[in-house]
Amino acid sequence: GQISYHNYNVSSKILREKLLQFSQQIGHSIDITCGDRIIIYNEIIGGAKKSRHLFGDAVDIKVQGMTNKQVAILANQSALFNTVILYPATNAIGALKPHVHLDLNPANNNLFLIYTPIVIDGKVNNKYSPFKINQVR
Repeated sequence: GQISYHNYNVSSKILREKLLQFSQQIGHSIDITCGDRIIIYNEIIGGAKKSRHLFGDAVDIKVQGMTNKQVAILANQSALFNTVILYPATNAIGALKPHVHLDLNPANNNLFLIYTPIVIDGKVNNKYSPFKINQVR
C-alpha cells in the first residue's frame, strides 16, 4: 500500500503511519484529497469551525477501485482512526462532495458518521448521523 499526498500536508506523524497501515490492510493506494487547513481556507470551503483539519490530524481520502462506502466501512472496522465520516453523493445543491474523512480526534473512539445534509430555504445545513452498515448508498 501507498499514500499519494498530492501536495497536501498532514502534520500528524501518527496519522500518516495509520494511513500507511490502512493502505496495506486494504491492498489499495490511498489518495489524499485534503489534509491540514488554515482557518481562512476552512471557512471558505465550509469546513466545521473546530475541524480536525485545523489541528493537523485529519484527512479526506478516496481510494481507486473502491466505493467511498466500502472505504469508510473498512476504515471503521480497522479501528485505526478515532473518527470516520462517509460523505456520500447527494443531490443537495451546495452539499459537500463525496469522500471519506478520517481523523484522530481524541474526544472520539471509533465514531462512525454519515453526512446527511438538509436543505432549508435553499441553504444547505451540514448534518451528521450515526452510520449503520446496512444503510443504503
